[in-house]
Amino acid sequence: MKCKVLMLSHSKLAGAFYDTIQFIYGDTSGFGYINMSEPFDQQQYIESIENVIEENKDTGVLILTDLFGGSPFLNTCKLMRQYGQYMEVVTGYNLAMVLELASSIQTDTVEELKQKALEAATKGIIDVKERMK
Repeated sequence: MKCKVLMLSHSKLAGAFYDTIQFIYGDTSGFGYINMSEPFDQQQYIESIENVIEENKDTGVLILTDLFGGSPFLNTCKLMRQYGQYMEVVTGYNLAMVLELASSIQTDTVEELKQKALEAATKGIIDVKERMK
């Protein structure tokens, strides 16, 4: 799967984010996802991630995991020693972050996308009462 951003998650969350990007933007090129569903085969899951990294060595890949310390994150970390130069990892993604990436995925490098992801994550969380003051 060719992509610049790979979303990983427990259950079907990554696929739901992918569907939401498609719903809002229509174009999901540059994004990929791998859900971690039952029955879970850890070796197959790692191989799926590894295959995406291999296919995207030319541009690199930004991997978004749903939860720091969760299985998608830990399995990604296992690949960093071998593939670290081809990947960036951000954990704890949210919809604001993913939509920000969708707006610039075609033009930005993986490193630029990583910076935008980190900025969008914090800007997307708003205390509504505080904002309304």
